[in-house]
Amino acid sequence: MNVELPLRLLDWIKEADLDWKGLSSNPSCEAIRMLKKNPTKIKFYYLIENTNIDSIQILKENYDKVDWFWYDNYWEIYSRDTKPVLSSEEIQLLRENPLTINWRSSQFNISPDAIPLLKENQEKIFWHGLSKSQHIFTYNYEKMRENCLLFKEELMKDPRNLRKFQS
Repeated sequence: MNVELPLRLLDWIKEADLDWKGLSSNPSCEAIRMLKKNPTKIKFYYLIENTNIDSIQILKENYDKVDWFWYDNYWEIYSRDTKPVLSSEEIQLLRENPLTINWRSSQFNISPDAIPLLKENQEKIFWHGLSKSQHIFTYNYEKMRENCLLFKEELMKDPRNLRKFQS
């Protein structure tokens, strides 16, 4: 049984502030769901960079909107050496020296450890970079609770229904 946990944007992030170029390259399952719900906002040049396997289906469904020259060069793009996201130690060093922060840095914006610092400095956020980050989403505990109630109802009807939920 393949269960995907529901996600939602962090409370302090408004969907209207997101950059759809960045979101189009965001590999989070929730970003993919948002793109599917807003197909006119998809930036296909950036979707080509998306490493989520479900992004391929969006590309196929919108074949006429994709500049396939860039798709042909997809593996060339990903074969380049890139610096990984900033570590928690590097973020702490930036926190201690805030004048050295490059708010537009991709490595900074997609680092999970940078999220609290970004929350504290929302006026400095580079939305394109932050929109690429999987870490702008958190678990949707309300939706999880609702989903569990569905399981509970099925089990209350007949405990043998537990077999339905086993792998």
